[in-house]
Amino acid sequence: YFSGRMYERVLAMETQLMAAAERIDSEERYARAEALRLLGESAHALGDSRRALSWLRRHASMHPDGGELSARYIVGASEYAEGNYSQAAEWMLPVSKEQNALAQSALLYLGQCSAKTRDYSAAAIYFDRAARMEQDKQVAETALYNYAAATARGGNVPFGSATDLLEEFARRYPESPYAPAVEEYLATGYYREHRYADALERIGHIANPSAEVLRLKQRAEYDLGADLLAAGRTTMARGYLQSAADSRADASVSSQACLWLGDCLYKMKDYKGALSAYNRFLSSASKADAQRPLALYNRAYTLFQTGDYAEARAGFEQAVKANLSPGLSADATLRTADCLNFTGNVTQALDTYRRATAMQGATGTDYAVFQTANMLGVLGRNAEKANTLEKLLKERPGSSWCSSALAELAEAQQAMGDFNAARTTIERLRLNYPDSEQLRVASLSMADALADKGKTAEAIEAYERLSRRQGQDSRGNRGL
Repeated sequence: YFSGRMYERVLAMETQLMAAAERIDSEERYARAEALRLLGESAHALGDSRRALSWLRRHASMHPDGGELSARYIVGASEYAEGNYSQAAEWMLPVSKEQNALAQSALLYLGQCSAKTRDYSAAAIYFDRAARMEQDKQVAETALYNYAAATARGGNVPFGSATDLLEEFARRYPESPYAPAVEEYLATGYYREHRYADALERIGHIANPSAEVLRLKQRAEYDLGADLLAAGRTTMARGYLQSAADSRADASVSSQACLWLGDCLYKMKDYKGALSAYNRFLSSASKADAQRPLALYNRAYTLFQTGDYAEARAGFEQAVKANLSPGLSADATLRTADCLNFTGNVTQALDTYRRATAMQGATGTDYAVFQTANMLGVLGRNAEKANTLEKLLKERPGSSWCSSALAELAEAQQAMGDFNAARTTIERLRLNYPDSEQLRVASLSMADALADKGKTAEAIEAYERLSRRQGQDSRGNRGL
């Protein structure tokens, strides 16, 4: 009757069945255990859970192996439905060791029990095993989805080992109600592995992305854009950073993307766009944002590049007050001096150049010293200018500013009327930097100064010497 699924007839024979089992039972009481299984599973098939569980539990207590696997499965499923996940797993574990549809379903239950108790690593292992079995396609589909969920929730399984299985799900079950979630889990996994382009590609498969997916997309665009910018691929970086900056998914990510977008556009010499991006960051970011001083500094540099020196100066001063790092603070002070210089504030520029050279973390101090000397010259303090330049040449003989320093030194000496000293300086320039533009400018300046002083013969000789040298250089270039 049981084999023929005539369960009502099995239950109708309860008294006779148990009496017969007791008469023929062995010492292990196996016959009575089997009779209880037949009654329990029949009741289960007819939906009588109360009697089914009573008989099946008694069956398990009498069975030498703790119960037939089919019986254990039914009790385990009942324990799971009641929320008793540890007990359910105990019942299901022996069932899962076979290679049949019942074992596949038991593995699915075991994974769900582990997930309910937040053991996502164990859950992922059970779901993986169930998904790879082919006995029941629907169970495999559900297990594969749950596997993705477990790994996404922190299952300690290398994501790379799950990738093929998850992508297989997307291929095998494109119409599955779980398909969008699997794409999301794939995107999340790729993002965690810093495979931002792959994450974005997966997100592109989701027809109606949730708010969380849109946030993930924005973060992937931001991180990919930042990576591309660091690699020097500014054109590609710009598109991703612009998209992240314009996204409304997460205001904080949008704000940070604006800062990186500004850097990207600055490198592309799109100063108008860079300025707009920096302004967006500064207007949206918190006053306490750790990146704010850097944004102020970068914005000031952008203004500097556009020639708006008055605004740039105010920007550099604001950046210094915003607690820049010592090195950047020194550089901002130096650029402040340049702005003062370019707007004709010579005395303030002189003081600021001097202050920049003495700041902690200062770099490029040879330039600051050179400009200090120039400001002294503009103010007519040529002796101080000459002394400052001589000191620079002595202390920084390898500086890239040495050729310019020699040219300015010769000019200061001319301004003081010491033409012999100026000639000596120009000769130093010729010996050390024979092909420099500074040599030509200094030589011409010397000739002009001699002419202005009425030293006509010496001026003519200087012009002729300069002309001969330029002619030689010209012929030499043609020969090359």
